[in-house]
Amino acid sequence: MKKRISIKWIILIVVLALVVAFAIKLLFAFPFYDGFQKTADSYEELQSKLKSVPVFLPDLSGFTLQNAEYRVLMDGRDIRANKIGYEVTGDLPKSIVEDGSGILSLRCTTEKSGIYRNLPDTYREIPIIIRDDITASSDQYICWEFALGKYEYSFSTYYSIDGIDEETNAALYETCSQQLQALTEQVIDQYWDTQK
Repeated sequence: MKKRISIKWIILIVVLALVVAFAIKLLFAFPFYDGFQKTADSYEELQSKLKSVPVFLPDLSGFTLQNAEYRVLMDGRDIRANKIGYEVTGDLPKSIVEDGSGILSLRCTTEKSGIYRNLPDTYREIPIIIRDDITASSDQYICWEFALGKYEYSFSTYYSIDGIDEETNAALYETCSQQLQALTEQVIDQYWDTQK
């Protein structure tokens, strides 16, 4: 009789171990973070979620972004994924782009795409790549890229140039460039403040 009871217990323990192993495997295989990102409801929540990550966020209090989206970028989709950066996107305010067609994008990630050596543009010894172009869909694109440690930052704006004259476009370009420059300098200043 004792043998039967002990065999039942062994079988029960093996079955429970298999169920637990399957549940753990399912937990680690289930995609918690679709698109390798986690959303935040506000800029403050984004800051809070990134406290443990050595990245720098610019102060956006001077920007009133419409339809803003805040995302924490992840290095995987499962529960063990680590935070590797952030992305903020939103529509530029109508005070900058009258028809509301402008977009601001701030991105920071460990995935580097640029080579940051011997560049003519620098701020506090940090090389900066400045790109500007007019896309095939008649959008003006301006982008400031730089690297701090293992993180690459890419701050950019897009706005439509359809129906605006050259003088208006030049003024918009100058305004957007100045704002990207200010955001870039904020982040680089924060970086150097932590290096003291």
